[in-house]
Amino acid sequence: MPPSTPNKSKIKTPEKPFDCTLRMPRQEIDALRNQLEQSNKSQPPNAQRHFRRWPFERVPIRVKMSHPGGIITELQYACRNISGGGMSILHSAYVHPGTRCVAQLPCRFQVVKEVQGVVIRCLHRTGKVHEVAVKFDEPLDVREVLEIDPADNSLILESVKPENLQGTVLIVEDSELDRVLFRKYLADTNLDVITANTGAEGLKRAEKDVDIIICDYDLPDFSGIEMLGKLREQGNHTPMILVSAEGSIESRLPQGSATPDSVIPKPFKRQRLLSAIAEFLLADAKSPTSGALIYTNLDAADPTTPLVPNFIDEVRKYCQEISGAMMRGDTATCRRVAFQIRGSAPMFGFDQIAEAANTAYTSISASGDIAECMKTFQDLLSICGRIRARRDAA
Repeated sequence: MPPSTPNKSKIKTPEKPFDCTLRMPRQEIDALRNQLEQSNKSQPPNAQRHFRRWPFERVPIRVKMSHPGGIITELQYACRNISGGGMSILHSAYVHPGTRCVAQLPCRFQVVKEVQGVVIRCLHRTGKVHEVAVKFDEPLDVREVLEIDPADNSLILESVKPENLQGTVLIVEDSELDRVLFRKYLADTNLDVITANTGAEGLKRAEKDVDIIICDYDLPDFSGIEMLGKLREQGNHTPMILVSAEGSIESRLPQGSATPDSVIPKPFKRQRLLSAIAEFLLADAKSPTSGALIYTNLDAADPTTPLVPNFIDEVRKYCQEISGAMMRGDTATCRRVAFQIRGSAPMFGFDQIAEAANTAYTSISASGDIAECMKTFQDLLSICGRIRARRDAA
């Protein structure tokens, strides 16, 4: 009688180790991450934490470390989470605090971003596993790395001091009670609050220098999305936060319509509102996706400073010209206007604008196709829409 053969269906092939320093199967690493998250939930919230942390488990992260003694390593690590201020990676050995490092983060559009930082602590977790906390040298806009739904609690900042918020906020809301509530929530900030009851009134008030707009979706004359579209057509790219009773508004967005910079679902708490505003007033102004305001770097005594408002008006006209040219596929106009902005922006103290215009001009000069350079021109429009005169000009 022939020897019996094992039932192949019952033989479990060992899972290959995940490609990182832990050399553990992916399933075991995921279980460890879950265990750490559950442990964190039992801890009181950290009031000193500035940035919200996000799970970041898609791929191993390549990090170059310069260890004490001159030893340099470049390895792949399992990442636990990431925030605007740093990241947490899992490693099979102890890493000394103070170790300098450069992380290669996979971003959107298949781009790899190198982010410099320093190890601030290393904790033993279990067995051979250590958790290494890295603090970035410069704040990171995690929206470059993560696909975040703007309506899904997508705020990057976790804690905000109200007194740090300054500027002018326009609230477009037809409910008198809600307008009173907004003012109450913002009472201890340094924000100047102006209000409008309708979309038409909001458009008129937005013509003045406004740093951020908060708009209800349902207005008496037209929707908040329609108001946003009219603003963008006028070359006004002031960040807009849309307030909606529905958590997700994607199904209500007309095809091809402008997209709000952030969405706050009703009902919401005060801290949620403050964090949403801070996203745009306290974020990194150099990032095209941050929404942070950009002020001229000219000194008040500079003879060119009084002309800055004229330049801002001119840039808004440039934005309208570029928007129309992009819709027509007019490469020549896009290239010409980017060249004009690149040349004039530094004279009025807007180096970030000049840098974005140069990127757009260079890309379209090389490709000759506006479709291939769409993102660089969208970034240019976003940055141009956020420029302001000196903060203390008023």
